[in-house]
Amino acid sequence: MTQLCVSDISPASKNKKNNSRLSKLIELQKKIERLEQRNKSKLVKIEKFYLEAKAIIESAEESMCRAVYQQTEKLLSFTSRKSIKGQKREALLNWIEDEIENIEANPFNKTSTQALRQAWMAAQYTELKALKEVDDELIDEFRQMLSSVFEMDIEHDDNELKAVLMQPELVSDFMNALLQEKLASDEKMEEEGISEEHADIDDNVETMFFDDEFTQEAETIKRPVDADHVLKHSDLNKLYKKLATLLHPDKEKDGTQKLQKHELMQQLSKAKKENDIHQLLMMAQQWLPNFELNLSKPALDAMIESLKQKVEWLEEEYHDLDRPSTPQTMVWFRFSESNTKKGIANLKLHASDLVKRINELEKQTQSYTTVKVMNKVLGQRLQPRRWQHDDFDERLFEEIFGH
Repeated sequence: MTQLCVSDISPASKNKKNNSRLSKLIELQKKIERLEQRNKSKLVKIEKFYLEAKAIIESAEESMCRAVYQQTEKLLSFTSRKSIKGQKREALLNWIEDEIENIEANPFNKTSTQALRQAWMAAQYTELKALKEVDDELIDEFRQMLSSVFEMDIEHDDNELKAVLMQPELVSDFMNALLQEKLASDEKMEEEGISEEHADIDDNVETMFFDDEFTQEAETIKRPVDADHVLKHSDLNKLYKKLATLLHPDKEKDGTQKLQKHELMQQLSKAKKENDIHQLLMMAQQWLPNFELNLSKPALDAMIESLKQKVEWLEEEYHDLDRPSTPQTMVWFRFSESNTKKGIANLKLHASDLVKRINELEKQTQSYTTVKVMNKVLGQRLQPRRWQHDDFDERLFEEIFGH
């Protein structure tokens, strides 16, 4: 057993003890602090660039979304025309879907596409009124389409889906019901993520910093099972309970202090949920620096392994910041350069280009006046498109192939 105070494993510790494991713990904590600061600095840089981008291109991007919305409404007006059929009808429906997705994917879009999507889905199934039978293949296609649109598993059985397919007038209500189900599911998942913030803090309830049932999402840190078992029965659990008691907001009468403790409890609860030893130790170094820990060699080794995993996760997080997964990183990925001046130049050029594209799009929309014109446009869209040099996105190529 190694007896030490929390302050002995602080990154600021001089570590005069001859203990290689203790030295490794301190070294890893220092590295984690450096990586966290590096990631935070990049996040600040990305956020700052995003705010600069909003000032330059947001208005034009919103106008583009409105122009695409108006064009999509125009396209939808042709879906009821019987003279648009076969491949051309399919091309029209695919075109409408693409434009809806383009609006939804735009990080500056403020326009709901729900009405467009409902009209598009209803258009897909107007021809079902003439069907006398619905086979298993059509039901499967319908299920896959619903799953893709709502990004969830469709639990309805085949008979329910068949009933909808046989009565297209039910499609709108059915889609609305699925949408409400999706929204309710998302809201429930969000609430569950924060509903247990203080559920395990009661002094009379036995609680463990490391749970037996250990499941985490892909973005959280994956720990070896053996390490979890060792840490679960170490003094770290005592440390967690002591911190939870000390930082409980209900013990404060002053409103400002209560709010501060509430935020600290959120941090501690998050550390417990993610089995984040580093965060636990950092909070302990601030609030319980003299708390004594008796740790076995396996426990120290498990702590080292956990901190190594934290380092790996921070490295992954840093590289993920260059992937277009949020509005901020989408703008960063698309427009940033080696220096801010070049990035701003990119944004200004894009804003200017958007104005031209909006004018062209509005003229195109106005030109779709008759079924004859639309059939001609759809015929052109069905023609194989020759590759052009402008189609090549060098940044996307580098992102995919790493060159």
